[in-house]
Amino acid sequence: MNFLGFNLRQYKGKLLTKPQKEKVLAFLQELRDWLRVNKSLPQDVVITHLNQQLIGWANYYRAGVSKETFSYVDHMVHKMLWAWAIRRHLKKGKEWVKNKYFRELKGKEWNFTTGACHFCNKYLYLCSFWRSTN
Repeated sequence: MNFLGFNLRQYKGKLLTKPQKEKVLAFLQELRDWLRVNKSLPQDVVITHLNQQLIGWANYYRAGVSKETFSYVDHMVHKMLWAWAIRRHLKKGKEWVKNKYFRELKGKEWNFTTGACHFCNKYLYLCSFWRSTN
């Protein structure tokens, strides 16, 4: 049964709530469409917009059994960002694109992040708060 964007099931006496598949796919399509329309925006604007969207979406769905869904969304967002980065530099190699847009941060590789800010000496990066743990 679907209710308020969640799929509700009872399994061995427990109520399991997962994000509804249609809502997850619609959210990903919304992000995909936004990236397609905004091909030429700077990376920091893309990161700011996606952080707002992802954190809000994750806060809504974190109450249920969402680990697999968050992992799937993380994978698909990474694919979208890779396609966005490749599309911006068609004549550059994949290694160059990786070095420009994806960096190691906090011991994890492949973080979509900008270079250090000149004034505040901080990085602007795609938030990993919403990502699944483990």
